[in-house]
Amino acid sequence: MAQKDNFTKKNIITVSLRLIKEKGYDQVTLNEICSEAGISKHTFYYYFESKDDILLDFLEIPRDVSMSRLSSILAAENSLEQFWQLIEPNIDFFIENGFEIARRIIIFNLTKNLGTFDTSKFNSDLITAQLAILKKAQLAGEIRNTSDVRELMHVNFVIIMGIVSKWCMTK
Repeated sequence: MAQKDNFTKKNIITVSLRLIKEKGYDQVTLNEICSEAGISKHTFYYYFESKDDILLDFLEIPRDVSMSRLSSILAAENSLEQFWQLIEPNIDFFIENGFEIARRIIIFNLTKNLGTFDTSKFNSDLITAQLAILKKAQLAGEIRNTSDVRELMHVNFVIIMGIVSKWCMTK
């Protein structure tokens, strides 16, 4: 049963994102999403509270590191390359899904103040790995800035989000 639930939820996300990329967020209706996904509104509301809620789930996708990606990261020649390989999927994720979705995610977080972009709340294996790699880079002299690694990661995140925001504004 859980496998079917997972498939249905992923299907709703996939269909929603495709429609948003094609038409724009505001032009996509819940009825269209349900029709294209082959589900009822009741099924939609089983998985999501609203169309906005899809975006929150969507943000979790690039935070997983596959085993194949992990072996590539570990084989990288230095800590900075390892760090880049950990953050690159997030950048690729925004590029692949288009500025309309990135724009909507930023707007949603600004208006709802959900803290999605609050790096002090980030707690995951991926964040722990990023922090460890940054510390290793400091110790190896690859990063000469001696600031706390969490602060360095926060600055990196702010820079990336600034670039994504600029991209969204200029299309």
